[in-house]
Amino acid sequence: MRKTAEKFNEVNGMELSEIRAELENTAKKLAGFRGSL
Repeated sequence: MRKTAEKFNEVNGMELSEIRAELENTAKKLAGFRGSL
Protein backbone atom coordinates (compact mmCIF):
# COMPACT_ATOMS: atom_id res chain seq x y z
CA MET A 1 0.00 0.00 0.00
CA ARG A 2 2.80 2.40 0.85
CA LYS A 3 4.53 1.81 -2.49
CA THR A 4 1.34 2.67 -4.31
CA ALA A 5 1.07 5.91 -2.36
CA GLU A 6 4.69 6.81 -3.14
CA LYS A 7 4.13 6.13 -6.84
CA PHE A 8 1.01 8.26 -6.81
CA ASN A 9 2.88 11.13 -5.15
CA GLU A 10 5.64 10.93 -7.79
CA VAL A 11 3.15 11.07 -10.65
CA ASN A 12 1.16 13.80 -8.91
CA GLY A 13 4.30 15.90 -8.45
CA MET A 14 5.22 15.52 -12.11
CA GLU A 15 1.75 16.57 -13.21
CA LEU A 16 1.78 19.57 -10.88
CA SER A 17 5.09 20.81 -12.27
CA GLU A 18 3.81 20.38 -15.82
CA ILE A 19 0.61 22.26 -14.98
CA ARG A 20 2.67 25.02 -13.36
CA ALA A 21 4.80 25.32 -16.51
CA GLU A 22 1.66 25.53 -18.65
CA LEU A 23 0.24 28.26 -16.41
CA GLU A 24 3.48 30.24 -16.63
CA ASN A 25 3.49 29.97 -20.43
CA THR A 26 -0.13 31.13 -20.57
CA ALA A 27 0.62 34.04 -18.25
CA LYS A 28 3.56 35.10 -20.44
CA LYS A 29 1.38 34.95 -23.56
CA LEU A 30 -1.30 37.05 -21.86
CA ALA A 31 1.30 39.58 -20.71
CA GLY A 32 2.72 39.79 -24.23
CA PHE A 33 -0.76 40.19 -25.68
CA ARG A 34 -1.56 43.00 -23.25
CA GLY A 35 1.74 44.69 -24.05
CA SER A 36 0.95 44.61 -27.77
CA LEU A 37 -2.46 46.26 -27.35
